[in-house]
Amino acid sequence: MQRKTIALLAIAATAVSIGALSGLLEATLATAFTAEALSLLAGALIYVWYKEDVLQRRVRTSTEFNGLVILLAPVSLPIYFLRSRGLGRGLLATALFFLSMVGWALLAEGSALLIGIARAA
Repeated sequence: MQRKTIALLAIAATAVSIGALSGLLEATLATAFTAEALSLLAGALIYVWYKEDVLQRRVRTSTEFNGLVILLAPVSLPIYFLRSRGLGRGLLATALFFLSMVGWALLAEGSALLIGIARAA
């Protein structure tokens, strides 16, 4: 399996983990810190996916732009998609990126609902 695919599956796993965590535990400071750590892990995995894509496409990026991807992925990744894929495919990749962000949130919420329903039963 490609590293990019593994990174995407790991990002999805962070969403499920955050949802399960919020469905299982009461809202405490430790729960909030754990959820934040999982969110940061998702951000790190986004960067791993980005670096693998850069290597695969043989695109030159600067250290500053790499830092921008770490700090502001929702702003910098669409720029990267347009630069590396051209206008048509770049816009498609940007749309898929934003849809995947919505999907991540829905996956987290869905897993929290499932855990909550299982706990209530």
